[in-house]
Amino acid sequence: MAPMIRIQLLGGFSITCDGQELLPGRSNTRLALLLAFLLLKRNLLLSRKQIAYLFWTDSTDKQARSNLRGLLTTLRREAPMLATCLLDDKTLLGWHSDPTQEIDVTDFESALERAAMLDQEANNELVVDTLKKALSLYTGDLLPASYADWVLAERLRLKTAYLDGLHWLIDLLETLGRHHEAIHYAEQLWRADPLRETTIFLLMRLYAAVGDRARALSLYADSARLLVEELGVEPGPAIQELHQRLLQEPELHRAEKAADRADDEAACSLIGRTEQWEKLVASWRAASAGAAHIVMLTGEAGIGKSYLAHKLRQWCSAQGATVLPATCPQARLPAPYVALAPLLASQLLAQRIERMDEADVACLQALSAALRRRYALNRPEPLAAQWQQLRLLQALTTLLTDPAEPTLITLDDAQWCDEQSFEWLNYLFAVEPTARLMVVMMVGEGDFAEMPFQRACAAFLAKGHLQPIELNRLTFEESARLARHVASQPLDQRTVEQLYAASAGNPFFIIELVRMLETSQGVAQGLLTEGTLPASVSALILHRLSTLSPTARRLLDVAAVIGQHFTPMLLFQADRAPSDALVQALDELWRCALIVAAGADVYTFSHELVREVIYRGLSDARRRHLHRRVAQAMVELSTGDRQEMFTDEDNRIATHFALADRIPEAAHFQTQ
Repeated sequence: MAPMIRIQLLGGFSITCDGQELLPGRSNTRLALLLAFLLLKRNLLLSRKQIAYLFWTDSTDKQARSNLRGLLTTLRREAPMLATCLLDDKTLLGWHSDPTQEIDVTDFESALERAAMLDQEANNELVVDTLKKALSLYTGDLLPASYADWVLAERLRLKTAYLDGLHWLIDLLETLGRHHEAIHYAEQLWRADPLRETTIFLLMRLYAAVGDRARALSLYADSARLLVEELGVEPGPAIQELHQRLLQEPELHRAEKAADRADDEAACSLIGRTEQWEKLVASWRAASAGAAHIVMLTGEAGIGKSYLAHKLRQWCSAQGATVLPATCPQARLPAPYVALAPLLASQLLAQRIERMDEADVACLQALSAALRRRYALNRPEPLAAQWQQLRLLQALTTLLTDPAEPTLITLDDAQWCDEQSFEWLNYLFAVEPTARLMVVMMVGEGDFAEMPFQRACAAFLAKGHLQPIELNRLTFEESARLARHVASQPLDQRTVEQLYAASAGNPFFIIELVRMLETSQGVAQGLLTEGTLPASVSALILHRLSTLSPTARRLLDVAAVIGQHFTPMLLFQADRAPSDALVQALDELWRCALIVAAGADVYTFSHELVREVIYRGLSDARRRHLHRRVAQAMVELSTGDRQEMFTDEDNRIATHFALADRIPEAAHFQTQ
């Protein structure tokens, strides 16, 4: 059996075989560094010339290559067993790894990769065990006695992987309710990086979760002193808020009970949204580890986009992240930086602004009156327009990204976002792709083909910077669970079925209908069968309609009068406007997802409640007028020897004439 070679690069340099050092006394020599370099690039063939230049930058090429040959001769003389592991053809050099070698860096990275593969199978227990094994292999920083540039870069890469693994393990242990274990690893994380505020906040929160208020307060005092001494800054607002809460509530069991209730509520609030939530969390982990990312939440009004983003803000804030919510005001021509400007004056960014260059702050003041009031600065000489734009993009990047603190920005109604804000995101991905930033855009339904949003999202998607997450309607089972969770009293099966029929699985509609029933004093069945709508539901639908063009809005009125199903031919015949304009309006309604195709040349409203709100919003005179137009259009199409649209067409014509108060015509078709 071949002897096992054990190679240590983490926490120091050592190569042993059966307990015997193969290079005694050479742990801090250039030979050890050369072997470490080849081990980190294992199974790769590298140019001898490049290696020589890397190790002897101050020597001539000839002398550097001579020095490299001398080191290799020494290796063959002092450790022939190691020399046999070299891949050497006089121009290229490398290290050949095989099963007889045990390399701590290889084992560490392989264990993290296994954990990532197991995570895809959603087996948290196995992931926890694998992560524990991986972290135990990290016995210290890479080659701590060396300060060569290439060593520093590799050391940072491995240290970051170790810290990210600790964060991941702590998060999983906390999810599994194993808070004491989570504290053990959080303390390791704090010792490894005592100045990272997210770590301080995390450890304080874990202490509080197990009722150890004294240790949480002691950690705050130690960390506050260290931050002032080392960085000259006070703890961030999230840490200070937690500190004040701990001071004001010594009996933590009340907070724990409230947290338990919040967890239960969160579990129920994610009914039908578990998959989307897991995608959000995975995106956040990637972004906070150093991969800037955009997530786009899409779905119809009331589907839960804003609520899911709200839960994410709460969750990320609890992790110690900087969370910045914003809403884009509706405008076909939005003002420049309208999405970002309101964020600049946030108190959460005050410490970052204090650390910025005055010229950068002065540049940001052009976007924020609040910043102009807060900071009186000597403004620099004005730059040319192009340089001023570049300076502004740089200043925004400095403010909204922080290497020590991940940042979450949420943009509600992102379809109205301005072109300049998207230009900043393009700049960010070009110059700071490893920024610890995630932007979540909540997008309503509509026709945004000519908007900056549509063009920007297409580009982000093509470059792999954007992940779309669609929220669909709830199934019957999910709707029933949500309705029963919201209701204060038990709901019978018939009521649940009627709620689902009325809401079609829209979470907002379900919640509002249940609330309406609970204030109706026992007449629930009648309200649902009569189609009574809560004011909040009507308001939400009317808000969706407010963005339509006049032609599309008029066409929707005609469609609502026709009924839940309609054909374009009947719609156009009843409206009598130019066909090109009507086709464009019909396309707009389809793009806005207010109507959907229901078969060959047949459309239907995406939701019956939309049709009801539109129909009830018509005045009596206009409703009668449109019913008459629809009835006449049906007659014209029928007498035009066209294919009948419905089997009971005569009865439908009669109904429309009756609703138009044209009783003789109604009687004529009713008797046929």
